[in-house]
Amino acid sequence: MQHDQKTLYELKGKSLAAALTLHEKVLSELMPALHASAKGPVLKGFRDQYKDLFDSAGLNSRAIKIHVIQGCHPRAYSFSPEIYFHPADRTRAYMYTPTDFKGRSFVPQDGLRLSAEETKIISMGLWAGGWSSPEPVVQGRAPHGVQMPVDFDPNDPAQNFSYADAPFDKKTSSKLLSAMERSKPFYIADNAIAGVTDPEEFTFKCILICEDNGRPGLLAKAMRHSDGTALTMKPNAFFTPQAVGTDGFYKLTPHPKTAGGGAFKSFFDAIPSMSAEEVWKACDAADLANFIMPPPPPLALQQLRPTAPWPFPTTAPAP
Repeated sequence: MQHDQKTLYELKGKSLAAALTLHEKVLSELMPALHASAKGPVLKGFRDQYKDLFDSAGLNSRAIKIHVIQGCHPRAYSFSPEIYFHPADRTRAYMYTPTDFKGRSFVPQDGLRLSAEETKIISMGLWAGGWSSPEPVVQGRAPHGVQMPVDFDPNDPAQNFSYADAPFDKKTSSKLLSAMERSKPFYIADNAIAGVTDPEEFTFKCILICEDNGRPGLLAKAMRHSDGTALTMKPNAFFTPQAVGTDGFYKLTPHPKTAGGGAFKSFFDAIPSMSAEEVWKACDAADLANFIMPPPPPLALQQLRPTAPWPFPTTAPAP
């Protein structure tokens, strides 16, 4: 299991020319039409009319990403690249290309791949540490659900996927996640987090999972604030950690014979169980609420196909 990955390129040559030309068409043709008509048909007509420009700019390439919710069926989504102007020079543009579940990503024609340090600098200029929203050269297509690729294997260490939260009751489950942060002083006192001596030195990234019996579980990663380094988690009075994958996540199991473990377990006990079917339906509802077309249900859940104002695609092209 790896993190959600994107590669940054500075567009050059043909891909840059196509992107800038497409931006001019958006301003002169698409935006006036959108103000005067319904979005869906206008957007589709614009993309069809300028398909060659979209192709040359790389915006028609797709990458299939997999979201895994432990205890339920994985979900597949198709993503396209994103192109943004240079923060101070609108004759320059950058493309973020998503990485698919096999580690592949689209390479723009004439594009210059940037190093990790260059990517960090450009990203800071674009988003200003989260205080800014850069203007895209042209609005990309929203991610949408697709059929699960037949060759996806979550047990293959070479394959790329990301864990997603199981959609347990938010109000109840948020108490569990808050308890993780509030208990940091106890973890420090118990030497449960290696390499730090103060609760303010680290934070937790937590992911709720659904066990096979429908009960909630928890994956957590302790990360140093200063550099994001994943820290080693050791057994303590609250939980027993079991390493999961190679990204620093641990599955946390409440310690059965301590007061701390009992208190930790009480948060799990307060969260109602969910079946795999209920998890899938809740994820569909979350997608629809965010205007994302859900993926087609797996064979075991065909009866759960939601009603949506769009057709379900069966696949998407690899990069």
